[in-house]
Amino acid sequence: MKNNHKGLQLTAWMLSMLGLFWLAGQPPAAAQENKKGIDMKKGERVLFFDDRYVEEMKELTRVMHPAVKHAGNPVLKADKPWEVSDRKAGIGIVHVYGTVRKEGDLFKIWYQVYPRSGKLYWVCYATSKDGIHWEKPALDLIEYNRLKRGEFTEEEVKGNNIVLINCGRPGATMACSPTISVDPDEPDPNRRYKMLFWDFGVRYYEPGQYMGGCVAFSPDGIRWTPYPGNPVLVASDVTDATWDPVERRYIAHFKLYQLLTEAADPARPVEMEKPAEFFLVGRKKPTQEKDTILAEAYFLDTTLQQVTLETRTLRNCRRISDRRIVARAESKDFINWTNYRAAIIPDRLDAANQQTYGMSAFRYEGLYVGLLRIMTGQSIDIQLAYSNDGADWQRCFDRTSFIPCGAAGGWDAGMVLTASEPVLVGEELWFYYGGWQKQHHEWGETSIGIAKLRRDGFVSLDAGEKEGELLTRPVTVSGPRLKVNAAAAGGAVAAEVLDESGRVIPGYGRKECRPVAADTTAGELTWAGNRNLSALAGRKVRVRFFLKQAHLYSFWQGE
Repeated sequence: MKNNHKGLQLTAWMLSMLGLFWLAGQPPAAAQENKKGIDMKKGERVLFFDDRYVEEMKELTRVMHPAVKHAGNPVLKADKPWEVSDRKAGIGIVHVYGTVRKEGDLFKIWYQVYPRSGKLYWVCYATSKDGIHWEKPALDLIEYNRLKRGEFTEEEVKGNNIVLINCGRPGATMACSPTISVDPDEPDPNRRYKMLFWDFGVRYYEPGQYMGGCVAFSPDGIRWTPYPGNPVLVASDVTDATWDPVERRYIAHFKLYQLLTEAADPARPVEMEKPAEFFLVGRKKPTQEKDTILAEAYFLDTTLQQVTLETRTLRNCRRISDRRIVARAESKDFINWTNYRAAIIPDRLDAANQQTYGMSAFRYEGLYVGLLRIMTGQSIDIQLAYSNDGADWQRCFDRTSFIPCGAAGGWDAGMVLTASEPVLVGEELWFYYGGWQKQHHEWGETSIGIAKLRRDGFVSLDAGEKEGELLTRPVTVSGPRLKVNAAAAGGAVAAEVLDESGRVIPGYGRKECRPVAADTTAGELTWAGNRNLSALAGRKVRVRFFLKQAHLYSFWQGE
């Protein structure tokens, strides 16, 4: 997104946040809970972001795997008049600050275009049979009078695929960063599809003109009706929402700004009337006289739900700066949002010029995975985060890029910004992303590409020639088959099953095990006589895996 903020300016100096997150180089230990056991639902795969299911490991290395970019990228480019942002320069922008879904045999994408050099943000819709070759249907759903602000002639926008342009309120200007959720159990058929997006007024920096997170509803994902009570979410831009089918709630993640201060006299704290740690956006450049600073912004209270536009005085303050952080909220009905809280704040493992520029998060198997946008200087790429409950987030132990920017001069060299969640295609996860030629402070061509990952392939436990072992925490046997996702061609993955006291259960020893010795996303471990876990149904057990020349991505109990 082009940076139009005119408020508090980020300086090279930043203060570190201490003690907010686990900061070591390995995942947090679960040793204090190891003896208690843990629920393991039938069919739900166990991944290895942390030691939640692990009691002990020997000679294994935990490895994060970046997604691999599709050789045919980009797969969707600007080729319509309304997708050209700067017509003089011929700069086209199609960007997936949005969602891609596969419904039946059809891929659907809701993507972003930026008419008039980013002064307007519109939502467009396209479909594909293979996820690679896309068709932009001629919908003409929005009357020309409402599209004129894009400075297009009526002829130029004939046959357009635009589905939403703003929240419908007077003075509204955009539908920015739209994400789509689908609730198949929604009793109102006209609200089955739900969109969260961000909008603001024409006079954005004037009192009362700040809007925020808005929603719209649709029976089919094409014909949208904005909610008349917009805005519903207190948020800065870059909004993402996901439907959690297990907890039956919507979770939103969005960007806020954290106010940072440096005391003129380090022996005394900075004094601020009506103290506030976070704000939505600054309205004017701060003014300073000696060690007193006046800052005007849309400040948030401690609940993050009440916004006040006002000037606040900071005394004993040498300077202030700000940085972007990720916050979250949740809702049962997509309209009333509660449980606001900071989700991820840059910590001392981040470089001084790094910020968190929003996060797309989604439920995956038994946890939540976050595609965390890391802004380094003016470039943005993707790192991984995860949560076991959707509220308390951890950064991945390996902070290298999950989806990096491309080579200098390439179509995605400047920034990478992902869709709200991946699409499972066969045994691969496809991550659609918008690639920017230029960086955040520049204006350049933008297209949409794909990065692919083996199913469950975020993190693996790896063994080389020396055999490694993984002992699980106690789990209750809920499925008859022990399945593994492993790359073991030229090696092997075997297992034995132990009772609660740690003794091998007769018939389930390592010697009786028939190992997996192939590269498979759904291998099955059995024992002599084609024995599986059926005889152990309902018992609490531990499983000890043995790996040699193998990568283990996940395991689960299946049918």
